[in-house]
Amino acid sequence: MTRIDTLSDVRLRPLLEPASIAVIGASGRPGRPGHAVLAALRAAGFAGAVHPVTPTYDAIEGWACLPDAGELPAAVDLAVIAGAAPRVPDQLAAAIAAGARSAFVLANAAIDDVSGDTTVLDRVRELVASSGVPLLGPNSLGFVNFARGIAVTWTPAVDMTPGPVALVAQSGSTYSYANNLDPRIRFSFTAHAGQEVSVGVADLIRYGLSLDETRVVALYLETAAVPAALKEALADAAEREIPVVAIRPGRSEPSQRQIESHAGRMAGSDAAFEALFRAYGVARTTTVDEWWATVALLAGPRRPARGGVGAVMCSGGARALLLDDGSDLGVRFADVSDGTRARLAELLTPGMPAENPVDVWDGQADLACHATDCLQAVADDDDTALAIAFTDFGAYDPAGFPDSFAAACRTVADATTKPIAAATYTSRQFHPDVMLALAERGIPLLDGMRNAVAAAGHALAVRDFQARRGDGPAVEPVQVQELRARLGEPAPIGEAEVLAVLASLGIPVPPATVADDAHAAVAGALRIGFPVVLKTAEAGHKSDVGGVVLGLASEQAVRAAHAELSARIGPRVTVAAQVPAGVEVAAGVVRDPQFGPVLMVAAGGELVEVLDDRRFLLAPASPSEVARALRELRLARLLDGVRGRPACDLAALASTISRISAIAVAAGEDLAELDVNPIIASPRGCVAVDALIVRAGGAG
Repeated sequence: MTRIDTLSDVRLRPLLEPASIAVIGASGRPGRPGHAVLAALRAAGFAGAVHPVTPTYDAIEGWACLPDAGELPAAVDLAVIAGAAPRVPDQLAAAIAAGARSAFVLANAAIDDVSGDTTVLDRVRELVASSGVPLLGPNSLGFVNFARGIAVTWTPAVDMTPGPVALVAQSGSTYSYANNLDPRIRFSFTAHAGQEVSVGVADLIRYGLSLDETRVVALYLETAAVPAALKEALADAAEREIPVVAIRPGRSEPSQRQIESHAGRMAGSDAAFEALFRAYGVARTTTVDEWWATVALLAGPRRPARGGVGAVMCSGGARALLLDDGSDLGVRFADVSDGTRARLAELLTPGMPAENPVDVWDGQADLACHATDCLQAVADDDDTALAIAFTDFGAYDPAGFPDSFAAACRTVADATTKPIAAATYTSRQFHPDVMLALAERGIPLLDGMRNAVAAAGHALAVRDFQARRGDGPAVEPVQVQELRARLGEPAPIGEAEVLAVLASLGIPVPPATVADDAHAAVAGALRIGFPVVLKTAEAGHKSDVGGVVLGLASEQAVRAAHAELSARIGPRVTVAAQVPAGVEVAAGVVRDPQFGPVLMVAAGGELVEVLDDRRFLLAPASPSEVARALRELRLARLLDGVRGRPACDLAALASTISRISAIAVAAGEDLAELDVNPIIASPRGCVAVDALIVRAGGAG
């Protein structure tokens, strides 16, 4: 695929900041793409030269038409190809011949060419590859450059006032609705990537990052056309400390099928995208409402301080629901000081909880002052990172709750450097005047209580990611020449050999040996020392076939276990030392076709497939990255010790898993998968007791 290497490349400027535009296939009929683009340019007040190219009209939207591209008075920065798909290759070729410096194609090119032996898309690719002309599309709705006053699009924006959000979407409807959906959110730049023949999502992200107005990137992403470029763009955002808020469908198989059938692009592994987002601090949202709420909050000029979320509201019932939302989403509310509690107690009617979150409604006559005082008390606390005021700001309310809470937000925002946001209890708002006034004042207004809590959680996570970038030990390099050589041999790699390889590379494993009969199994057990474990060496997933026998403490027990396994599965077994009980953890590395090796950490043993308690990281992952992922598992409560049990050695476990990830990466592309499950974690460290290697192509 041909693509633009960097967004700073001057070749992008003719496309995204054109001074002259030709619209080839222009139309005077409203609703046609060749007319819509011209209307959008006129509505945006584009000040450059515009040349509609069509033999059908003398003028469109006040611009004189030319009969064909050969009549252009000079080479233009941007050629818009607005004809139907079968005409696109010829129109694009004419534009390139006329000297156009960039191109934008609206039509869907994924159709058969009239000749029947190729596709329109193939011909477009050939033209782009041979000319080097950067092209947006095909099948793109275009872009709106609010920061530069340019709209080259089928779906123009009603209001071109620039703002802090750069939006890049692989969904046409998401892009088009965003331009006119909500006047509270202003954009620096919006773009629909289309089929990404040349200019792709990564290039558009990096252009958005280059604009001084941009404070947050909103990303609707289905797949990565150029994975390495997407990594570079996200790394650029992280380096600039500009948050990226992403929504990505494809978490389920039906969703992946929809992406592949509707958009014609491979959905990719959701685990790999989770790992990618973790690596670069991307805030991943799961619903569109959560996405917009998070974008709105992070678009503000202030970043959270240390601590948790402070909140005030006018409902005891809503306070209870808010606490549930915080618990569900893992969002910490500020633990306010005794001094703040005393301050709240003086403000509230006796018996009201002087705690954060604060229910301020107790019949005060001057509601605005009362809400202000309570919000100020919470915002002033040292453990408050940001403060949110909740009420139904879009309600018709003669009692004055929307106006009073809006006044509190404005007053406290002027008196603090911390972020102050407003939030509604629900998304059902019908009287927007107060909401719009808050947005104009620069105070984010978030729709829906759960969305607001999720957005606040993302803001805190972005803060923490930016604070720890570069912290912690790096991944230790490993030398795996013997493993790489073994991967090149045809003979199967059994469990005992995998464990031996891991042991040689610094992974703690129990003593083990392979036996082909009962006599060898007993001899192995005597060398290792009782108790031992017998595991079939005839099957990959041993637990699925009942191929593991634990706690064998005598020769007789070993013989009996071997006889039973031999009769059911086969005589070849692995004899290993019995590892003392602990917490079972799984670590596995799989080579993703888009992003390379991806590490999974999860609850181990059979629970890995039952609990769905797992996290994914790009490999190799550092010990600190692994430790954070382990802390996010439900399994973390067991690792920390429960019911009087001592905590496991988390540092040793994280270091071991980090090294496993480094081994898998160093092994190269011949290794498709390294699965270590379980790792037994305890206060004394950890031991990898079972492991599996899958070569590229599926062989063990």
